[in-house]
Amino acid sequence: MIQTFRADDAVELAVLERSGFVESRHLGAAVVLAGDGSVVTRLGAVDSPIYPRSSLKPFQALAAMQSGVPLRGVQVAVAAGSHSGSLEHMDVVSGMLKAAGLGEKHLGCPAAWPGDPDARAWLVRTDRGKSKLAMNCSGKHAAFLWACTENGWDVAGYLEPNHPMQRAVRTVVEEYTQERVQHTGVDGCGAPVMAVTLTGLARAFTALAKAPSDKHANARAATIATSMLDYPWAVEGRGRPNTVVMEDLGVIAKLGAEGVLVMAAPTGASVAVKVLDGNGRAATLVALTMLAAAGALDVPEVAAVLSKVVPPVTGGGRVVGSLRLGSAVSALLD
Repeated sequence: MIQTFRADDAVELAVLERSGFVESRHLGAAVVLAGDGSVVTRLGAVDSPIYPRSSLKPFQALAAMQSGVPLRGVQVAVAAGSHSGSLEHMDVVSGMLKAAGLGEKHLGCPAAWPGDPDARAWLVRTDRGKSKLAMNCSGKHAAFLWACTENGWDVAGYLEPNHPMQRAVRTVVEEYTQERVQHTGVDGCGAPVMAVTLTGLARAFTALAKAPSDKHANARAATIATSMLDYPWAVEGRGRPNTVVMEDLGVIAKLGAEGVLVMAAPTGASVAVKVLDGNGRAATLVALTMLAAAGALDVPEVAAVLSKVVPPVTGGGRVVGSLRLGSAVSALLD
């Protein structure tokens, strides 16, 4: 059975310390690539397969755009993102569906309560209950559906692996990772999720981040990279970690479930992280530190961002500890 790497092949990426006692340890793997695609740093089994989960969304959006979907501006960012379900996010998704001649009922993702409290309160107040529009993958699904109506493809079966839309996604994923997909499963939203290596995933983001400055790059990939940085709130949500990283550092940041995170600077320097236990709380700390250690980001600027997105460990209403780097990562700063 194909599977991801084991604990014996992982390194200690981060630890959580409470009152001078190491309470938890996060094992995983991480890789940093230079702008030319060469490996700068590798920690753990970076060539073992992982499910990228939602970090694949920019490439799923690219497949939809290459299939004729005329996404523009904020629509691109929402399609490539994992949004928090704000009223703004839901309005964008609703507009995409309307342009496709469809509605919320056609979305194949589950209904969800939005992470945004104002949107949740609105749904409760209006007796609407959970909404498919609020599900963090609804933008991706709306783009898939729009591709179906543009091409006359079956709308009902758009999540099947052999559907033309999903075959187009696979082609894009293999092109940008420069790998064959090793396994295909079902993501939390119902869409196919394709196993690739951390190195391949980082390679894909290197190409994506460089696209706006590369006259030979795919123009739609350049649009996705630019839109994610122009509308960072649409990719995750106002004040969320990925959003803050993009706003403050100009670095594309895209999380995935089960402890996956990828970042890429405009130079193409990229980092891909997989926390083996699936808990992503250390991923931003590790990813930004590794990019800074590789010289891709300014250390003081990274420190300022980390102070915003990595919460302290508290007890009784006061700070009693912190999430800090594991030895394998902290050694990179020496």
